[in-house]
Amino acid sequence: MFTIGRYLWRGARKRGIRDRFGRLLIIGAYVLLGFGLDTGVHNAVGLWTSGSAESVLVRTLVTFLLWGVAASIIGTIGIKLADEKILAKASMKAEF
Repeated sequence: MFTIGRYLWRGARKRGIRDRFGRLLIIGAYVLLGFGLDTGVHNAVGLWTSGSAESVLVRTLVTFLLWGVAASIIGTIGIKLADEKILAKASMKAEF
């Protein structure tokens, strides 16, 4: 909690309420993404207990995508409001 408070209030001390609200949205996006990862992992554990791997896989992907898309939209809005610079990017490529 100390890190979130420091990021939110000290980081936006001179920039105003718009920057603080943007940072609050970024923090909310990280929390949503954490929930998405947690529920996705819990659903994926069902692969060992369920007989139908396909239904568990679809449920896991849909659950994670719902949380992840919401988090990315909120995070993008927060980044634009706070005028943050993106320091790191991640990408993934899958070939079947």
